[in-house]
Amino acid sequence: MLPLAAPDSFASAAFIPVGDPQHRLASWREVLGSDAREVRQAAYIPHITLGLYRQKVTADILRHRLSEIEPPSMPLRVERLHYATYDARLQSGPLESRCRLTLDA
Repeated sequence: MLPLAAPDSFASAAFIPVGDPQHRLASWREVLGSDAREVRQAAYIPHITLGLYRQKVTADILRHRLSEIEPPSMPLRVERLHYATYDARLQSGPLESRCRLTLDA
């Protein structure tokens, strides 16, 4: 079970942060990504993307809108991991599934 936090935002998308108290996501991510070259401008934040923005919105308006969304009341139950990659130059490009892992209950 992974804890979920109140909605937040990247510059291009709203998201729900996913906690990693046992650091499993970080270690799995490191192992699974060892053969890939990642393009990243900031530290990785485990998250569930809510959607990409279609237009510019001021930070104040965005913060106000996100504050009106109730944080998830239950943790996220994870049964399987899907390691997928995409071409970072294509913001809405297709995902390519590289590996699937079923977790023990």
